[in-house]
Amino acid sequence: MAVSIRGKLFLGFLAVAALAATSGFFGLSASRQIVGYFEGGESHFRSNVAAATEVASYVKRLESHLIMYLVLHDTVDRQKVFARYKSLNEKLDLLEKQVENPEAQRLLEIIFLSREEVLRLSKALILVHDEELDEKNEFILARHSLELRNLSDAVSKVAENALRIAYLETNFLNKQESITAATALSSFSKEAESSLLMFLSLGCEEDREQFFHYNQSLKENIDLLDERVKDPKAREMLDQIMDSEREMFLYGRQLVENRDAGVTNGQFDYHRDAELLRNFHLMTSQIRALGVDLANFEVGLESQFKAKAIEKANNITALIFVVVLAVILLALSLGYVVSNSLSRRLEKLKNAVVSIRGISEPKSRWNSRMRSGPWPGPST
Repeated sequence: MAVSIRGKLFLGFLAVAALAATSGFFGLSASRQIVGYFEGGESHFRSNVAAATEVASYVKRLESHLIMYLVLHDTVDRQKVFARYKSLNEKLDLLEKQVENPEAQRLLEIIFLSREEVLRLSKALILVHDEELDEKNEFILARHSLELRNLSDAVSKVAENALRIAYLETNFLNKQESITAATALSSFSKEAESSLLMFLSLGCEEDREQFFHYNQSLKENIDLLDERVKDPKAREMLDQIMDSEREMFLYGRQLVENRDAGVTNGQFDYHRDAELLRNFHLMTSQIRALGVDLANFEVGLESQFKAKAIEKANNITALIFVVVLAVILLALSLGYVVSNSLSRRLEKLKNAVVSIRGISEPKSRWNSRMRSGPWPGPST
């Protein structure tokens, strides 16, 4: 069936409206994706950064409590070894579900393998410790230096790869250096503690050097934060970290000096310096906790940037919607008005043409008859 002129014109404007609607749909979809990324991205990445940082923290705390148990024989430390391992697994499960970066996923696989080694060696050392205490009423950690070194290597592998994941997960943020430095505080404080405990247990000069090396790295990251952190609340946390670092170093240096002063039967007398050792452990734990809090706070400051971005994206979405709706209504209105107007004019023109043709047709027949001869007269 033939489409009228008015119908054809209206279909043209309808096609324009459909094109505007399609373009607007894709524009709105893209805008909502941006808003969704910013709205969901902060909590997602904040969760991943915190979880990765805490993985490094929990595994180092596990090592510290294990050594404390082996030298002080306090069952509370033994319980904390398995409590930290449980917490470590919870954070790893979270990372396994949320981490999407391929490199971060590869690092997670390494962590899972090292985690099993940490558990195996921890159980082995606890078992041999308990057996020797029961049989000989003493446990000399230096006799198990190989297992202790292997444990330290596995713990370090977990911690280092977890911190690399934290770095990858914060790579998109404006405050990358501040967040990385705050995250490193937790790592270096626990590395310093681990090195000191190894030195006290085994008397290896390399461990003594590592203690001072990690302490220096800790101070360098604190200095970097001192230059970059401006928010009053963050400054308050950083001041507490500085105080804890000074206390930690003083306690650690005193423990080093006490060991250098002499050992009994080739073993450091932990019980004589148990209070000093506990205070040193407390300071390292405070630095670790404050470092995690500061890193999370610095990530949280990004919410201000994201809030502005979300507001702008929402404004753009609303503007796109209004413009698209206006274009659709305008196209449909113009289609209706213009098609009706043109169709009426064309209809009038058509009627005029028909009228002219109707007038000209009789005259044409008259002229044709005149050319063919006169009309016949009446019959007689």
